[in-house]
Amino acid sequence: MPMFETLDLADSVSSCPQRQITTVAPQALTLFNSDFTQQQSRAFASRLRRDAGDDTERQISLAWRLALCREPTMTERIKVREFLATESLDELCRVVLNLNEFVYPE
Repeated sequence: MPMFETLDLADSVSSCPQRQITTVAPQALTLFNSDFTQQQSRAFASRLRRDAGDDTERQISLAWRLALCREPTMTERIKVREFLATESLDELCRVVLNLNEFVYPE
């Protein structure tokens, strides 16, 4: 899959003692703009609408709990409300799926 090549897919043919850490701009752009991410964002938004209804605050809380296993901070809530004033829930879900906290769990 081309997306995995950009994301530095491990070579399963040869071995190495330790993989190099490679993070480059095309990886972030691919993850943000890929068809796969867009499909998952729409599915995520559909789940939020189904489980939280039209209540924006419940949607925000549920998105953070599902993706990040925590509640959003007050600052995050304010910024997300501002974002949703001009963008769709699908777009918010795409952003959440691209947060460093989601992409690089500790």
